Amino acid sequence: FDLDGNVVFDTVQDAVAAIKANPSGIAELLPAFLQMDYAEFYSGSNEDRILKYHIAWSIAYFLQVGAPEVRFQPFRDLRSDMMKTLVRTRRRDEALKVVMTDDMQRELVAEWLSFWKRH
Repeated sequence: FDLDGNVVFDTVQDAVAAIKANPSGIAELLPAFLQMDYAEFYSGSNEDRILKYHIAWSIAYFLQVGAPEVRFQPFRDLRSDMMKTLVRTRRRDEALKVVMTDDMQRELVAEWLSFWKRH
């Protein structure tokens, strides 16, 4: 956070390099990635987990930096809506169902891919 309380995302060069190496392939994984539970996220090799961290960072970075560039800003409130719903439901999977429709998820993946291909 900066002094005004705004979220600041520093660029993580390793994450950028990992995403830029195969944005289309990662975009195909995003729907399943968004549905992962804790055990699935932390499963696999150390390299698998590092890639998952990079993907998670790339989504958060997109929502902070890329989403404001999207016309009509369809993802403007996604983070705050998700956090509020998480507090209310106490279940990530349930919060995701409430906050993100299938159409919105497809749009998020498409915009994420477009963002990472441009940057």
